[in-house]
Amino acid sequence: MHELKAEYKENGCGVEMEGDNPYLLLNLEMYCNCNGLKGLSHCDFVYVFLKGEEFQIFIVELKDMGELMKDDLESILDDIVDNKFPQTRNSILPRVLEFLNARRNTKFYGVLVLPLHQDEKLDRVYALLSRFKSKFVALKRKGFNDAWIAPCGGNIWNRVTTCWNPFQQTEPNASS
Repeated sequence: MHELKAEYKENGCGVEMEGDNPYLLLNLEMYCNCNGLKGLSHCDFVYVFLKGEEFQIFIVELKDMGELMKDDLESILDDIVDNKFPQTRNSILPRVLEFLNARRNTKFYGVLVLPLHQDEKLDRVYALLSRFKSKFVALKRKGFNDAWIAPCGGNIWNRVTTCWNPFQQTEPNASS
């Protein structure tokens, strides 16, 4: 059995991944640049692993403290959920799925990584978290099996409790 333990980091916000049967870790900025997709709205990276016969694909967007302190925070976060997650899934992943030969038994997850532990300036971020619960439910209609917020510096599997998983009562488990 293969195992992965890694951290993907950008602009001071990173997230750890670990688990059995890793398959692919794809930097989407580099992927888009190399494949003539410059200018396409996309998330930061894709993490794919195999669980039994099923591919589990995590589309991940990292946001650092500087981005969260902008005045239009609500529109920034809305853009991620309404545009970046679905556009990444629909524009980039068909090529990735063809490469993986993963036409069936594939689950998609959206993970928004935020620096939630930094300081009290993030009260305005916490105030927005509850409204993202309904936005994450809307992602199911766009082909996602689940979506959640994880903290910078934490594990990709750690969900922020205020954005409880609306689709299932158990978390995906990388090692089972």
